[in-house]
Amino acid sequence: MKVVITGGPNCGKTSLINALSGKGYQVVPEAAELAIWEMQSKGIWNPANKACLQDLQQKILDKQIELEAKIDNRRLPIFLDRSGGIEQVAYCGLYGLKVPDGIDTYMSSRQFSSVYLLERVPKWSANGIRYENEQTAKAVHEALAMAYEQHGYKTIHVPLFSEKGSVREAIDARVEFILNDLFNGGHRNAAALAEATA
Repeated sequence: MKVVITGGPNCGKTSLINALSGKGYQVVPEAAELAIWEMQSKGIWNPANKACLQDLQQKILDKQIELEAKIDNRRLPIFLDRSGGIEQVAYCGLYGLKVPDGIDTYMSSRQFSSVYLLERVPKWSANGIRYENEQTAKAVHEALAMAYEQHGYKTIHVPLFSEKGSVREAIDARVEFILNDLFNGGHRNAAALAEATA
């Protein structure tokens, strides 16, 4: 059972993934952040350069495949901080980039049990990796939701739980929301469910 945690920049994916990891669940970190960090360390990261963003897309897919190769399929569920394929198609469409080589093969070999779309945090913050501004981040968020739906997934909206007393409590409420949904039926993609029960 592979579960995607998604949403545009600044919606709390990493905090949620870390919380799930802290509970002992197997997680796959975001390939895009790792690819950007590697490019930064080599001094070749320039988000203002379209050719650089194009190169990034191939590096993201290669990194995603590398990360997923380390998954222990005996430990389920597996939570992915975003996924390759569908999300890259959305990004490439938004930024006018070509999809990376091998993306069709990647996409045809992956099915996800559930896709959780996190509500965006209203106050924008930079983290040294994000290259979008708030307006672009909102467009990315909407493009991701649309892309999953176009590929047959019903995204499950995860509230911000901003009424909670602290950030920690809000994160815990998100974790509880996802786990309750997941282990009490969830809203699974029909193809993934059929594959899992075949």
